[in-house]
Amino acid sequence: MVGHLLHEIVQPLLAAGHASPPRLWLITHGAQRVRPDDIPDLEQAGARGLMRTLSYEHPELQPTTVDTDTSTPAGTLARELLTCPASQDAIAYRDGQRYTARLATEPLGHSDLRHTLVDPSRDALTLDLEHHGDLSSFRLVAERRRPPAAGEVEIHVQATGLSFINVLKALGVYDRFRAPGDGPACDTFECAGTITAVGKGVTGRQVGDRVAAWVLGSPISSFARTRAGLTLPLPDATGLPEAAALPFAYLTAQYGLHHLARLRPGETVLVHTASGGAGLALIHLAQAHGAHVLATAGSADKRAFLRRLGVRHVMDSRSLDFADQVRDLTQGRGVDVVVNTLTGPAQSASLDLLAPYGRFIELGKQDIYANTRLGLLPFRRGITFSSVDILAIGQHNTRLAETLCNQVADALHNGTLTPLPVTTYPIADAAIAFRTMAGAQHTGKLVLTWPEQGSLTVPVRPKDATVVRMDASYIITGGLGGLGLLAARWLAHNGAPHLVLTGRSRPGRNAKRVIGDLRAAGTRVDIINADIANPATAPRLVAAAQAHGHPLRGVLHCAAVVEDATAARITEDLLDRVWRPKADGAWHLHHATLDADLDWWVGFSSIASVLGSPGQGAYTAANAWLDEFITWRRAQGLPATGINWGPWARYGRGSGMEERGHTMIEPEDGIAALEQILRHDRSRTGYSPLDIGHWLASYPDTATREYFADLAAAAHGPGSPSDGSDGLLAALHEAPQDERRVLLRNRTAQHIADVLRLDQDRCDPNASLTLLGLDSLRAVEIRNRLQRELHITFPQTALWTHPTVAALTDYLLDQLTQQHNLPSAAAA
Repeated sequence: MVGHLLHEIVQPLLAAGHASPPRLWLITHGAQRVRPDDIPDLEQAGARGLMRTLSYEHPELQPTTVDTDTSTPAGTLARELLTCPASQDAIAYRDGQRYTARLATEPLGHSDLRHTLVDPSRDALTLDLEHHGDLSSFRLVAERRRPPAAGEVEIHVQATGLSFINVLKALGVYDRFRAPGDGPACDTFECAGTITAVGKGVTGRQVGDRVAAWVLGSPISSFARTRAGLTLPLPDATGLPEAAALPFAYLTAQYGLHHLARLRPGETVLVHTASGGAGLALIHLAQAHGAHVLATAGSADKRAFLRRLGVRHVMDSRSLDFADQVRDLTQGRGVDVVVNTLTGPAQSASLDLLAPYGRFIELGKQDIYANTRLGLLPFRRGITFSSVDILAIGQHNTRLAETLCNQVADALHNGTLTPLPVTTYPIADAAIAFRTMAGAQHTGKLVLTWPEQGSLTVPVRPKDATVVRMDASYIITGGLGGLGLLAARWLAHNGAPHLVLTGRSRPGRNAKRVIGDLRAAGTRVDIINADIANPATAPRLVAAAQAHGHPLRGVLHCAAVVEDATAARITEDLLDRVWRPKADGAWHLHHATLDADLDWWVGFSSIASVLGSPGQGAYTAANAWLDEFITWRRAQGLPATGINWGPWARYGRGSGMEERGHTMIEPEDGIAALEQILRHDRSRTGYSPLDIGHWLASYPDTATREYFADLAAAAHGPGSPSDGSDGLLAALHEAPQDERRVLLRNRTAQHIADVLRLDQDRCDPNASLTLLGLDSLRAVEIRNRLQRELHITFPQTALWTHPTVAALTDYLLDQLTQQHNLPSAAAA
């Protein structure tokens, strides 16, 4: 089709020399992917690349492409030809819907992740947040299992205990608990399961043992590695969900009561907010040691729950009345030990309750990292103040951490460790469990359970995606040119044992040097001198790749011929020379590799097919065909990735492009981009450090096309609605002033309702957010959601200083005016 368009229509039109030439229309039928389920017709592919280049060379023709489908009536097409604005030059119709094409920058993101089918009984999964701070965005992702190091064991996790550390980290709050000079706190979780592997030097643990465990340095996962000394062997009668609830609660209680408080029989202990896991463990250990327990809890139901467990005196943790009540219960003496989680005045009141030589054990972090001042007068009674940071112990005091684990394990086996009440949630309901704990709506421990059978399709994080295998072979067409050799070095450096390089010419001096270096380093490199446009070449490459026992896993189609000529001067022979290696070569490689189990099939295309490039009509057409071929191949269920490269520094035909608006791709940057693209699963990606403002300034007629509007707006800097904005922000920019507030208010109410788990109709614009159930942790999540969707930053305190949906909406509108130049009411 490209040849017919060029030689039968375009060149005669140009030769006619019209003073006022007609508009040039190209009508195609299903030639492009417009909607996700479109499969392009390759017979028509490539012509759009030529049309895009014509818009530079002959803007007077106003070249315009209209891609129709079977449901597009002739009347619609006629109306398009008569009324289409000159600024629109790429239109498509699908099921009666009109589309126009626009270029936009789109970094690789979560929607581009690779996916894989996993068997939970043998494949590792990790609980991951797609959007940091948004508890509704939990998902499972594939994780690569790694053998345990010396002194470690691997555990197949069947149940995971949930802690406030996990919740605070998910909400992005935990990192606030750092002082200047402190390193970051590592990930951690508690779990129970079965040992599946044992590292060197491990004794007392073996494959098949059921254990509870404390895991450090890893997010919540279904297969976990941890030090053997941080595992607790389980009695047969202990269930795994119950076991997963034990480590953090009892390690905290053991350290606080025995190591720090040195609790003695007969002493009195006050345990604050005692209905959670740690509080219950403290109660059980204190009672087992012969101590008297007083407790507080934050609701009538929780206080009743503690009384049913045998705690006689339970007070309200949300009122300072507990202080007088404790004095009455102890005849004014006070208590020997306070285990505290309260803040501010309640903390000071608790300190005043200590009897002479009493011990204050602080479990909270807020007052410590706020550097809250305490009066020293209570210390005249010889009291002590200690804090518990169980995660810091695990990170920095291995001996103490393992001692605590051994002590808890001994108590478990001796039958002196009381199980904790457990509420279980399947891992798929992690968001519900996290929100329940964030809202302090639970008693006892919350435990997540993992699936043990069936299969799941889950995303693969880029760092865990396999790009280069150490037992595989790889084909590179155009492999003797600069980019091909650069890719060959990258593959070899990453462990590829066998490469097959092809090119029409014999290796030059530089190619011989590179190939020699690769062979000297242990990589087998086979050279096949042949033309990939010849149908016989691709099968030869596949046979060579499979000849030495390495399965073919990847194809890199770099072959290209670039011959510059304006549309009027492109001959049939020139078009054939440029077209065949790029398009025919891809087609032959496709057929030759149909039986190969490929990880990837990559076509090196050019940014010229996306932007257009004057003087390169044949080249842009060939690469535009390759772009649609990538889409077509994917539709067949086969791997295919297209990369539209800008010009590379020191390689290819990049010389002389810089003054035309291109910043060159440095080789190390390009190879890093190639690897990142292959770690994702996007079908087509353009990569070019383009100075779009410089580029379009050179072609003012082309710059008026709507196709470039979003790129041009982004080039003018932040503040434009199209600059990285999503749908809501763009809609706010476009909405009239009287509709803008309603639009934002409704969306704000929706976020609040989702987080507070309310029906949206309960979020009256003037209702108090506090009365609706807002607390500090939920405020963090609402703030995180609004910041992400609106692309603004604002403090969490805004939800307290603007305590209704209506007030918060007005505040957000003001922030949007300041941070995104959203027109103010006065401007409107």
